[in-house]
Amino acid sequence: MNVSYRHLAVGALILGLLALFVGNPKESYQISIDVRELASLIEREEDHLTVDELAAMLMEGKHRLRILDLRDSASYAQYHIPAAERIGITQLMDERLLPGDTTVLYSDG
Repeated sequence: MNVSYRHLAVGALILGLLALFVGNPKESYQISIDVRELASLIEREEDHLTVDELAAMLMEGKHRLRILDLRDSASYAQYHIPAAERIGITQLMDERLLPGDTTVLYSDG
């Protein structure tokens, strides 16, 4: 029995060392977005949420929501959804969007 514990210990050590060198897989994950397809969805309003739908999602807490407010700083300061982050539309392409998150964009336009 002592030999099997030794094998487990060696295996655990190897896995631990491997984890140090491999790193976090979420950090290297990249999402590609078809901009034309996204623009088409927006134009047809197939991706839109109503206020009630967003409120329900927030209250349920089941979704990993990331809410991005694309309005100007003054509008954001005057009123914004409490969980929202203010970001300029030109900065949107540089944002890291995680695959498991539901990202909600809102603006005045």
